[in-house]
Amino acid sequence: YFAINVLDDHLGNSSYNALFVKAEKRFANGFQFLTSLTVSKTITDVSLNAFGQAGPQDTYNRGVEKALAPYDIPMALRISTTYALPWGPGRTFLQHGFVSQIVGGWAVAGILDYDSGIPISVGAPDTLPIGNGRLGSDYLGGAILTGVSRGDTLISNGLSGQAGTVTLNRAVFGFPAPFTFGNTYILPNVRTLGFDSESLSLFKRETFRERYEIEMRLDAFNAFNRKDPGGLVTDLTNPAFGQYTGNNIGPRNCQVGLKITF
Repeated sequence: YFAINVLDDHLGNSSYNALFVKAEKRFANGFQFLTSLTVSKTITDVSLNAFGQAGPQDTYNRGVEKALAPYDIPMALRISTTYALPWGPGRTFLQHGFVSQIVGGWAVAGILDYDSGIPISVGAPDTLPIGNGRLGSDYLGGAILTGVSRGDTLISNGLSGQAGTVTLNRAVFGFPAPFTFGNTYILPNVRTLGFDSESLSLFKRETFRERYEIEMRLDAFNAFNRKDPGGLVTDLTNPAFGQYTGNNIGPRNCQVGLKITF
């Protein structure tokens, strides 16, 4: 046989355990927030990807397949907040006068997202014609990470020729011997760099003649222009192994808006 393809197989077990904490404060003195924190762990014995089930390395030894799920995110923090600035009509300061009308009615808002990285898997080209879904690599021992920090990590760019920072040590991985399984796939305690993002807004709303409302706003997405490297190369045959090839988030993007409601 050149290949055996398994279609619509109903295989796999997984478990998900999580602690979810939410804190909420309604508007008081112009301030409100909604914060949620999820601490979780997902374990599975089958690999899933965007195209469905990738299949195990050894269908008949599912015990060795049990590991962290490729999409496991142990910590996710979400913060949404709005604060009406304390000056202008009806506020604490500058309640009257021309200046009050100009500086009053402004508020700031933000949506903040922080996620842990996902597990990293390193496989080898699947040369086993037995219908297995993948082939793991051989871990030879030694430090997997090169110790480069997020701030020092450069993203490879094929257009400009910029080489990316190597974050994984290629020398500690090898190809399994012919007709044998690899001894590792999901790396223990090794994750991608995670995801951080802050989007902020400054806006002002005014109502006049009871039926008209005007809103002016400035929005900044990825306000601090964070670098969230993505697309980590884990193909042992790729010269760019261990390098990030893209961003999980775009660069800082600002927009100005004016809206009139009547």
